[in-house]
Amino acid sequence: MPAEAQRLTRVVGRRDRLVIAVVSIGTAVVLGSALAVAELTHRSTTTATGCVQFAEAGVLGGGAWHVCGDAAVRLCASRPTSTPAVQRQCARLENTAAARS
Repeated sequence: MPAEAQRLTRVVGRRDRLVIAVVSIGTAVVLGSALAVAELTHRSTTTATGCVQFAEAGVLGGGAWHVCGDAAVRLCASRPTSTPAVQRQCARLENTAAARS
């Protein structure tokens, strides 16, 4: 019998099953933890009514902005040539304000 076929006839012992179980459980714990962290830190892509949310690069780094109410209206008025995402949020904000009037 060739050596390659001989290793396939070997019976899986108690120690082998223990190693497989420990590695499987460890993998499950790591994947579960990673999924939990990803779910807890996931930021929603939707913003509340009357709010504008965006990320912007600056001279000293970047920032994530979440502006609501009158500050959001002022922000939209002061940035007419902003990114398309901010323009869409400002348009939604204007439509919401027009609907309330």
